[in-house]
Amino acid sequence: MELSARQVAFLEFARGLLRLDRSVHEVIDRAVATELGLRARQVFVLAALERGARHPGAVARRLNLPAPSVTRTVEGLVAAGHVTRRRSTGDRRRVELALTDRGQALLARARGTLSQGLADAWPHLDTARVADLAEGLAEMVDAREDPVG
Repeated sequence: MELSARQVAFLEFARGLLRLDRSVHEVIDRAVATELGLRARQVFVLAALERGARHPGAVARRLNLPAPSVTRTVEGLVAAGHVTRRRSTGDRRRVELALTDRGQALLARARGTLSQGLADAWPHLDTARVADLAEGLAEMVDAREDPVG
């Protein structure tokens, strides 16, 4: 089967994204580990909670991670005092998560640290180019999540 130019372009795009994903995680892990003693996954969980995810399952879906992995990450964040966990008042079987003030402050510091680490990792890309790439990726994500527009 012969591939169309569009199919080849998407294959190359996907390969690039997969390679970039590993690089971005390495950059983030290095930056937040060095400065804050965190892992990228911990920062992502804190950010998901800030954006409104309140249950471990919602965090897992938002981050496209396995639920047990999110549970382990949350346990560490609770133990460190960055997240609170309590039984839901509406459904005692559910757990509700929330950022503590300490977790909120840590997330703010992590954002600054990881954004600088990312900017330093790709110094040759100017701001307009990075903004254009981010916009294109967001457009693809939005189209995939809501294919009817």
